[in-house]
Amino acid sequence: MSDVRALIALAERLESAPTGPVLVPEYQDDERPEVKLGWRIGSEEEADWALVKMSEHEAQIASIDRQLAATIERETRRAEMRKGSASHGVAFFESALMEYGEREKRALLGGGKKKSRTFLHGTIGWRKKGGKLTWVDEKLTLEWAKARPVEQGLFRVEYRLEKKAIQDATRAENIIPPGTELEPETDEVYVKAAKEDAS
Repeated sequence: MSDVRALIALAERLESAPTGPVLVPEYQDDERPEVKLGWRIGSEEEADWALVKMSEHEAQIASIDRQLAATIERETRRAEMRKGSASHGVAFFESALMEYGEREKRALLGGGKKKSRTFLHGTIGWRKKGGKLTWVDEKLTLEWAKARPVEQGLFRVEYRLEKKAIQDATRAENIIPPGTELEPETDEVYVKAAKEDAS
């Protein structure tokens, strides 16, 4: 098991090989059948055509997302309308059962330590609520806690890294703090298709 951990640790320390653009497998263009896995751009005109195609596909995805959102909204409204009367029924019977439970608590529990009564189709029960402190002035409570013995553990001091400030300081001082690693800087190619005019 320790050999496996050592191999994993070694693999994580090795620099990963630079990767190029990933081609989407199984794609074949409708207009140009030769444009499929393995096809490469050979000119600026083809690069511009590829950007047009990329923009068209992004627009298609956005259109499908809009249709999906509209369908979800429409079906959600329909579902809420259908649930409406059932929700009223749940609230009605829950209220009637709670009133019954309050009125007949002693008879239903019959004394002892039981806190619920089980029926064939459900339960009427009682649980304690409240009894906890609520904070109306935390500063005042903190001052009180600080005056108590530390051993009681009534407060804590937290240290957190201010990561943005550390990034700025390390750039300014040209240092790498312990417990950090500096990612290698690279020039990474990116592509961005012009959005189709919605008008």
